[in-house]
Amino acid sequence: MNRHFALLEHAPPVSIRFICDRGIANELTRHRIGVSFAQESTRYCNYTKDKFDNELTFVWPIFDSDYQYELWYRAMRETEHSYRKMIQHDATPEQARSVLPLSLRTELVMTANMRELRTILELRCNKKAHPQMRQIMLNLLNQLYQRIPTLFFDIYNNYEEEIQSLTK
Repeated sequence: MNRHFALLEHAPPVSIRFICDRGIANELTRHRIGVSFAQESTRYCNYTKDKFDNELTFVWPIFDSDYQYELWYRAMRETEHSYRKMIQHDATPEQARSVLPLSLRTELVMTANMRELRTILELRCNKKAHPQMRQIMLNLLNQLYQRIPTLFFDIYNNYEEEIQSLTK
């Protein structure tokens, strides 16, 4: 590949739906060139209603120890308790959201042109990226490579062994 990607800016953009925690969503939305985002808002979402199965949903982070997980789990239980208490005492969802953590599940749709998508993958598949972001992006890279190998083979080749181990 000759690394001349200007024409990729004219290819039809691709839209991708992510389910991740709000911390990862915050990192992803830092990409602004050639990218648009839509994310569910916590301002109007009342997690004590049927639409959300009457519960907060958290995304488990990647931890190095069971102790770290236990501390995180306790904090999430306390968060849910505090959120429910606030709603029970007439706080609006907009007010109660102030106790919500970055581990809260969110849906995010990203639309990007192919050139910027390659840039995002190059940055976010890197070993220096956040472990959860890397996991999401390696999975995305694999899916894109399966569909459009000519556009992603060079990036895929850098991470093929890791991707293969994730898909087993």
